[in-house]
Amino acid sequence: MRRIKLSITGVIVCLALSACEGGRTGLSQPASNAEVAAAKVINCPIAFSTTYAERNSVNGLDVMITWKNISGKDLKYVYMEVGFKNAVNDWVDSDISNKNSEIIKFTGPISDGENHWGGWDGKHPAVMYSPEAKTIHIKKVWVDYMDGTKSEVIDTSNLMSSFGEIGSKP
Repeated sequence: MRRIKLSITGVIVCLALSACEGGRTGLSQPASNAEVAAAKVINCPIAFSTTYAERNSVNGLDVMITWKNISGKDLKYVYMEVGFKNAVNDWVDSDISNKNSEIIKFTGPISDGENHWGGWDGKHPAVMYSPEAKTIHIKKVWVDYMDGTKSEVIDTSNLMSSFGEIGSKP
């Protein structure tokens, strides 16, 4: 079971499944039973464990996501629409593309039940460039299955494990 952290004054309550453990340390954690159950409620074919980004020296945002295939099928491709919000919870545009979200793609095959970690950490271009971004959000997910079928686009904005913090590279 994941921890719930409270501040001494009780003002800050961390209920987010992955945000409590967030950052790099959470990346090694597979999706919990609660995260799997939450994903199944919205018919999402994958369950997120950790969503995290790191800011590089030129404000590029390198994305790292841990998730599990819970679809019942093997996955060929997984697509995620990723966006970032500022300190007042508004979407931010990339300084380079002027878009407020980007599509990232994982290539399979990814077996049913398999935990997967994917990152864009210097081996790939940063997903977005913005000094204002404070949090990362996975807005939508859709998949192509190995059998040739496709899932619907799933709005993941209400899954607590689909958003996370932005850290700085060490």
